[in-house]
Amino acid sequence: MKRALLFSGVFLATGVAFYATSSCGSVPPPSLTLIDGARDVAASDGPADRTGRDATLDATLPPLADATVSLPGDWIPLAGMPEGCGLRVAKDPTVAIRPFPWKPCANGISGCISFLADWGVPHNQFQPQRLEAAYEDGSGVHLASRRTYAINPAGGEMFAVVHSMEGSAESALRMVNGCVVNIHASRFGLAIAAIESSARGYVGHANSLRATDVRMVRASVSPTLFRYQGITRWSDYLVAEANGGPSVTTSAYPFSSEQFVAASPGHGLPLELPIPLADGYFALAATNPPTIVFAPLAGGNRTVVRPSQGVVTYYGVDRAAGNALVWTEATSEADHVFWTAPYATTEGALARRAIARAPFENGFVANAGVVAIVVGPKKARIIRLSDGMGWDVPAETGMDYIQPLWVNDDAIWLHASAPIPPAEVLFGRGAVKIPRSALGAPTVAPGL
Repeated sequence: MKRALLFSGVFLATGVAFYATSSCGSVPPPSLTLIDGARDVAASDGPADRTGRDATLDATLPPLADATVSLPGDWIPLAGMPEGCGLRVAKDPTVAIRPFPWKPCANGISGCISFLADWGVPHNQFQPQRLEAAYEDGSGVHLASRRTYAINPAGGEMFAVVHSMEGSAESALRMVNGCVVNIHASRFGLAIAAIESSARGYVGHANSLRATDVRMVRASVSPTLFRYQGITRWSDYLVAEANGGPSVTTSAYPFSSEQFVAASPGHGLPLELPIPLADGYFALAATNPPTIVFAPLAGGNRTVVRPSQGVVTYYGVDRAAGNALVWTEATSEADHVFWTAPYATTEGALARRAIARAPFENGFVANAGVVAIVVGPKKARIIRLSDGMGWDVPAETGMDYIQPLWVNDDAIWLHASAPIPPAEVLFGRGAVKIPRSALGAPTVAPGL
């Protein structure tokens, strides 16, 4: 049985290529390892560029087709987009989009629930958006994801959806006529980035989770950087990831100026995985070796984290713990050391501390004083930042873990996969939620 890469792409540092990891079993040389972490292969590069994509995946993904799926409710144009683009917004997403079909797990874990995508068509896919796909507020956990509806393997439609994790849809966008959209949701509202088939970029935002409140404006990071592959936001600005072929960069877009701000001269420094905060954003920089930088809203960037050994392979921010930094460094594919530090935006202010050593796949989520990882297809893990002790999380019967979606004091949510007949290629099709109370006391030592 083949397993399709969820994360692909090549992150190019100066003179060195750092390859994304996957659960396919192919291992690059230890000196050439970096986890790209969160690229959504379904639309990471837009319709005109598939640089770095896995050939097996490209051969099996259903292409988009216009109006192949009949969905309930009214769908209206996304304000500000050209009519030819064909992006449509659900006036009432609770009517247009089905809830996640959660059901009790078959693994016997008390309180565990899971689902495999069932959108009412024969072929279904479900993938989280690339940047900070989930967030939590007083009403619960919310997830920005991409759904594929296909009548047959040869064609289908994509939808960008914001969904209460265990409730109703809150926003829904329908992609037709070659237009691709990325959506982000947070406590500040929505951020949307779109690529028109004529190679023009658009961005928009709303201070709510209603996509009908968004008005898009034409905006590109630069004339060659318009293929948005990720979007995130803070209260008064958004941050877009854009690529122009092999190069990826990240740039802030303050709502007051409606102009992108360069984090490096001519946007020349490749930056990925931005995480916005009040006074600027963190990003993973393709320096040699890779580093974590902070980019103030006024422009430019400064190094915050250099690896003590090997390379920085991934990072995150625990917003519930005063924006503490969490990152990993590796000298080989199987030797990742987790580090943490209180919030700092300069290298001199960084007070770093090693937490634990563990292999992991496809990024991690840091929240509530812990970090959630996928160790392998049949095992996830929660690592406590205070002392590095961990809980192993068993898989649901008949499902493989792909990446963590969210973790808090109560539960861990994981993106999961299962075979899609007849191709027998594993795509993201569902999720698993396991209560932390069912895991008992931590039993996995830090391993440092």
